[in-house]
Amino acid sequence: LLERYFADAPPRRPPAEMENRLSLLRALAAGASASHASRAFAVRVRPPALPDHGSVPATAFDLVVDRTCMLQEKASWTSGFGTLSYTRPEADALEGTSALGHLRGWLRHGLDLAGGRDGLGFLFLYELMTGSLAMRVLPTDSGFAWGCALLRLLPPEQTNKEGMLQSILRVLARNPQLAAQMPRFEDTRKFKIATIFKGQDIVKDLLAQVRGVLGTKAQAIQWPAVPELYRPPESVR
Repeated sequence: LLERYFADAPPRRPPAEMENRLSLLRALAAGASASHASRAFAVRVRPPALPDHGSVPATAFDLVVDRTCMLQEKASWTSGFGTLSYTRPEADALEGTSALGHLRGWLRHGLDLAGGRDGLGFLFLYELMTGSLAMRVLPTDSGFAWGCALLRLLPPEQTNKEGMLQSILRVLARNPQLAAQMPRFEDTRKFKIATIFKGQDIVKDLLAQVRGVLGTKAQAIQWPAVPELYRPPESVR
């Protein structure tokens, strides 16, 4: 049946899974009639392509070690990002089945470091990781774990390059003991709107406090080791 499919298949190359299955079936058929049928044999296979997001490999998140947040230059802490938006979810939107429903909508719209359509970006993840927000689909869930998971769902073009905001989130994700000691975000503006413009005191003050804590904890910060890229085998036995 597979041989007939390949004979009638369009010019483009068939999926690797189908090619590999046909190779295995041919080897099994040949071995069944051979005197050494009970012996192990090797079959060459074509590894399936790794999943990707456009031109950015899906595995690239773990290949980035971003130390931007450890830079000492004060100017570098407020450069590289512009306007943020943040709409803090109500507590009941982060509990049980309600949280699942909201999460589905947020992911459908897409998370964004600057806030995106739902106003959920850096500040949302920061509050989850530092314990200011509790998100529980199950009673044993932690906001920190949800923040770490959602960090990986930001657009790859944001997380797979270096930058101050994502560097802070990466450090928190790798150092949960440090996340609990970080300063809390407080919106002290008289008129509270979702948009937070670059240079506003609430952002500058938060980053200044974060900078101070990271500076005192520099020796204790753990950095991830870059994993070796997985290279699938070209044959199976």
